[in-house]
Amino acid sequence: MVEFFDLRVGLTRSRRLAIWTIAIHAGALALVGAIVPALPWTGLTVPLIVASFAYTWRSRCRLEHPDTVIGLRHRDGWWLDTRDGRSVPVDLSGPQWLSGWLVVLAFRAQASKARYRVLVLPDQTDVASFRRLMRTVRWLP
Repeated sequence: MVEFFDLRVGLTRSRRLAIWTIAIHAGALALVGAIVPALPWTGLTVPLIVASFAYTWRSRCRLEHPDTVIGLRHRDGWWLDTRDGRSVPVDLSGPQWLSGWLVVLAFRAQASKARYRVLVLPDQTDVASFRRLMRTVRWLP
């Protein structure tokens, strides 16, 4: 029999997250170009926005960064599976966001105290796993 809090969620690429990432970064570039082109720090802002896009695209949208979380597990504690094959024991920490279209979870590694922020959209996993993740996070003590 499967326990209520026995959970395994595999994450795949998200088309919705890719669209949002492109829209937000393009909007930021348009805002910088339209509103503040004469300010002295504008020259630094554009490369920062491009660098932010490149990192977000690689780690969150394409799931290619070695530390990218590609799976969540819960059974007697939380575990994160990373792209480079590690299984990291973590504790749920900080605020969580649960809605029908987005789950944001904050984790802290038990051994190294590294922090992980995990975004899960419905198109990254199957519907049953997404609902089970929301239920597990909502009802865990």
